[in-house]
Amino acid sequence: MDHTPNAELPVALIGAGPIGLAAAAHLVERGLPFILFEAGAEAGTSVRQWGHVHLFSPWRYNTDAAARRQRPARPRRARDGTVDRPCPARRARRRQAVLRR
Repeated sequence: MDHTPNAELPVALIGAGPIGLAAAAHLVERGLPFILFEAGAEAGTSVRQWGHVHLFSPWRYNTDAAARRQRPARPRRARDGTVDRPCPARRARRRQAVLRR
């Protein structure tokens, strides 16, 4: 059995949750082909199940650096002017929009 890498085959990513999407962002930066498999109807399906829970740390601690580099820079502020805390469901919707490009 030959175990040498085949540059013609894409990297298979299982799951379009936060980790799978972060891995995809790294592959995009490296120019490597990939295929992303997701059991749900769209990226972030499982995140939407618990997406109403707000996280306590700012986005910069909850997102991957490669994924942040692929998004336009803009400050995240809550309505009261404080730093916005992440809502995973909102993040999943935004990531879905990036994947559609």
